[in-house]
Order: sequence, then structure tokens, then C-alpha cells
Amino acid sequence: MDDLLPGMLELSRDGGETLTRQLTDQLRSLIAGGRLAPGQRLPSSRQLAQILDLSRNTVSFAIEQLAAEGYLTLAAGRRPAVAEGLMLD
Repeated sequence: MDDLLPGMLELSRDGGETLTRQLTDQLRSLIAGGRLAPGQRLPSSRQLAQILDLSRNTVSFAIEQLAAEGYLTLAAGRRPAVAEGLMLD
């Protein structure tokens, strides 16, 4: 998974949407589209930031937003996971 996720994301640094917004939207789309399964763990924010060459804050903000929306679950000392029982339209 750690190797697969970066290949599923296409972030543009051309000045359009912010990187945080792009990452949040793309992760949300991957979850909603079933490409990331319930219970599937994502890389840690530190790992994902390093893999994508982003700041850790950028990744953390995206993960926290998706957790607030119910797409991800967070627990201290554990990597973020796609929420179980997520009800999508």
C-alpha cells in the first residue's frame, strides 16, 4: 500500500488548487470510489509527506479533514485507516 498510493495520486504544483485541497479531494475520491477499502491503512503522515515530497503539515491537514468528514479514522500511534461502515451515496 505504501508504494501503491503515490501512484494513485496526481498533484499539480502549477498554482491552481492548493496541494492540501488536491490531496484531500483525491483521497476522498479514492475512498468514495472504492479504490481504498474500508479498514485499509494509509502511510503515516510523515511517510506520505516524504513519498509525495510535501510538507508534513500539508498531509496532516488533509488527513484531519478527511477524518472530520468521516472518511478516515485516527488513533494515537496508529496510521490513518479508511473508516469501516462508511455510507456513501
